[in-house]
Amino acid sequence: LIFASVTQFNRNLIDVQETYSQVQVLHGKVLRIDEVLTMSCWVASTTSDPYWHDRYNKHVPILDETLSELIARTPKSMHSFIEETTAANTILVGYETEALKASTEKRHEHALKLLMSPEYASQKARYLEGMKHLNEALELHFGSLIKEEYEQIKRRELLIFILIFGLAIFWIMIYRTAANWQKTIREYLQISNRMKLSLQERLEDHLQLAEERGLEIKNLRRALLQSEQQERKRLGRLVHDDLQQLIAALRLKSSMYRDLAAVERDRSAYQELVSLADEALTSTRDLVMRLSPPGEHQGSLVEMISAICSQFKQRYGLIIEVDVQSFTEPQQFEVRQLFSRSIRELLFNVVKYAQVDEAHVRLWSAQDYDHCTVSDKGAGFKVDELPTDVKFIRTGLGLLGMREQLTMIGGQIEIVSAVGQGTTITLSIPNSRSTEVSPPTDPSMPEITLHIPQEHTQTGPVLTSSQHRILIVDDNHAIRTMLVQLFHRSPYFNVVGEAGSGPEAVEQAQQTQPDLLLIDYSLPGFDGAEATQRIRGQLPHTKVVGFTSFDIPEVTDHFGQAGVSTVLLKGSDPQDLLDACQQVMYPA
Repeated sequence: LIFASVTQFNRNLIDVQETYSQVQVLHGKVLRIDEVLTMSCWVASTTSDPYWHDRYNKHVPILDETLSELIARTPKSMHSFIEETTAANTILVGYETEALKASTEKRHEHALKLLMSPEYASQKARYLEGMKHLNEALELHFGSLIKEEYEQIKRRELLIFILIFGLAIFWIMIYRTAANWQKTIREYLQISNRMKLSLQERLEDHLQLAEERGLEIKNLRRALLQSEQQERKRLGRLVHDDLQQLIAALRLKSSMYRDLAAVERDRSAYQELVSLADEALTSTRDLVMRLSPPGEHQGSLVEMISAICSQFKQRYGLIIEVDVQSFTEPQQFEVRQLFSRSIRELLFNVVKYAQVDEAHVRLWSAQDYDHCTVSDKGAGFKVDELPTDVKFIRTGLGLLGMREQLTMIGGQIEIVSAVGQGTTITLSIPNSRSTEVSPPTDPSMPEITLHIPQEHTQTGPVLTSSQHRILIVDDNHAIRTMLVQLFHRSPYFNVVGEAGSGPEAVEQAQQTQPDLLLIDYSLPGFDGAEATQRIRGQLPHTKVVGFTSFDIPEVTDHFGQAGVSTVLLKGSDPQDLLDACQQVMYPA
């Protein structure tokens, strides 16, 4: 700013000086042109030479132009001098023009008379006097301006010096203040660094603690899921091994008594018991399928889902399209099981509420997540009307309970539905590629023991030529006893032994060499399909009839691969069971 101010002051002085120089040049130019005009007029008047006429006429407009430029650069206060000079010049030009005209007409005496007349000399003196006064006025005016600019420069230089001095003091104060601030800031920075180190140490401790707690929570979540799966499996086995077997035994016993009843009223009463037992068996089968269906812990997730879809198609007529696109198989066992159980629950919802017979299951992996979408074009519902009560979430396996379980392992569920527009539910679980987690062992699984009940190990009645030796295998004692009684009454079969586990069945088959094996699927040790495969490997002539509580294709397929001729459900009518066994032994 100081430099710009000083520069501006000098520029003003230079502008004044340049303007004065230009005015002086114009003033001198006017005087020279006036002399040229006067000389040209005199020579032309005396000689009548055209050259001087032309020269005069040429310089007249130059004089007018120069005077106009001089007027433009002269202050208005001096325009009176210029006007007086201009008026005198106009009169002089008039005399000279008339003299030049007389000279052209060869009247030289008249031309000289005009140029030497007192009037001409008076106007000439007036013109020169005006130019002189104008020059003096210009010198006085521009001299005062230059003097004034010099004085302003001196005053401004003093002001600038004072300003620079004040600025110097100001900056010195700022420097000292800044030095004090810098010292204070340095102290604060040292304190801040110490606090930062302390906070960083505490933060690292808290982060480490949080990481440990997070790992503990993750392990607890996994343990909780494993515990839930174990409990579901235990409950499913409890329902299957105890309640379902007892109901099947009740149904079989009621059917037997119904067939033996002599009175129609007694047969009707027993038939009501049979119907009630059938309903109970159906309910317990559904319950076992939802708690811990067979095959849930085996195979890949895609295979598990395919098996679930086959079960729903066979049992409920639900046609399910499975679409697998860029899907990475989850390595963790509990993740696969949670996926399969959730898909099963969603398909149950389709069966119960969607009012359609088609659904779509899509699997894909993207952005560090494994995704599964179950969709239908059914009735739909209002998502905002879902209950949010914690008690509701914890009392079942509904959508909100599913959301809670997914959240426990870092997953999420997205529900899109509207009344009349179908439902789309997407499950997302982080696709952590950890090592394979084997299925949890069940501590409540009984040890495999070889136990042969004494009351039925003896050989049955004396065989006739039409009787076939039959070995009955079932882990439920009540059902096994009733089956033994049922086949003892048949003239076509003779019970040669019974067993309650897979290993026991193999041992009994080796001892008794049966013609027919009636075997349950769910057995301790190893299942009925594996027992059948081992027995037929040693006794290929033995025919096999499967007997199971699971109404699903996987059990039937597993039995079929092992060599079972036919498969019946527990709870079937006793006569149907006898007829099936006879059909196997007498295909014709």
